[in-house]
Amino acid sequence: MRRFKNIHIKSLVLSFAFLLVIYMPFFDNVLNLSTPNLATENRKLAEKPDVDITSLDYFPKEYDAYFNDHFHYRNDLILLNSSYKFNILGISPFKKVAEGKEGWLFHATEYLEDYRSKELFSKKDLKKMATALEYRQKWYNDRGIKFYMAVAPNKASIYEEYIPGFVYRVHGTSKYDQLKDYLEESSTFNLIDVKDIIFKKKKDHLLYYKTDPHWNMLGAFMAYEEIMKTIKKDFPDIQTLTLNDYSIEYDTVEGKGLARMLNMVSEYPDIDVVIHPRFKRRAIRGIKKNYPIPEEFYYKSEYEIVWHIPDSKQPKAMIIRDSFTNALIRRFAETFGQTLFIWDVWKYQLNMAIVENEKPDIFLIIIIEKNLPMFFENIEDFELK
Repeated sequence: MRRFKNIHIKSLVLSFAFLLVIYMPFFDNVLNLSTPNLATENRKLAEKPDVDITSLDYFPKEYDAYFNDHFHYRNDLILLNSSYKFNILGISPFKKVAEGKEGWLFHATEYLEDYRSKELFSKKDLKKMATALEYRQKWYNDRGIKFYMAVAPNKASIYEEYIPGFVYRVHGTSKYDQLKDYLEESSTFNLIDVKDIIFKKKKDHLLYYKTDPHWNMLGAFMAYEEIMKTIKKDFPDIQTLTLNDYSIEYDTVEGKGLARMLNMVSEYPDIDVVIHPRFKRRAIRGIKKNYPIPEEFYYKSEYEIVWHIPDSKQPKAMIIRDSFTNALIRRFAETFGQTLFIWDVWKYQLNMAIVENEKPDIFLIIIIEKNLPMFFENIEDFELK
């Protein structure tokens, strides 16, 4: 009799559990129990497709993508998976993120792979890059434009002491070191080296985010000062900013980009370093020329950014950028009379048409260290003649 009663109780529990699972989406619709869309997702979720009975070929695939992004309790399951893998199994739930020492996170598939230097530039590669840079230097000089290029160092190149213990360098040098040394020895083009000063200053300040690949505002300012030292040699009357023009504020915040990838922003707090101007800002947003944006470029509103200082006599600059330049935009905007920022889909090219139309005094490329191969891959054939 007792055995029959136990079986009966188990059946009721299982039946109740089954019904609960079946009706959970209904309860969620009424009571909004599930976690809303995660702000941590670094992409746009699929939208619900419209039904067009005359064209149904793509509807199943589009609806499947929509359902996978929006089914009930999806975000709760993502958070549960992240917590289980990190806290129970001790592994990263996201293959692109590697946990370093003392709470530092690194982008594994790009930045750490570049740090390992498994593959280096060949002598032929270096000569090709130097030839292209020299071609550009002459092309700009012929038009009265000064050409510069600065390389923003990878976080792992500056904070090697925090990278995961299993990551090691295959070679004793890096692609950036190769290019810098080759240009110094065999080229007329001078690369602006910001890595050395940032490496020296890190003992005094935190210059990169612990939970994001990028430098913080202070690290970016160190780069700004070094870039402007070089530019000022050609434009001695240019007025540059110094760190004394700013107050520095430190704030403990939730984890940033890499922590968001893990859905663990609370578990990996970070320190935000913000610099506040002590001066009245003069630069205002300028009018875009609406240069054609490549279809494949995702951040369309950021392709072209214009700032200018009304009635300024300072030089006009055009800057080819990537995401590392975000923390530099306001600094350059307060330095040059007009500044045009172009994010040219990580190609870092000559951009002849825009240059011919803008006629800047200064043309500057700021490229992240790991993207040097992208510069190499996008060299035009005519630049090698």
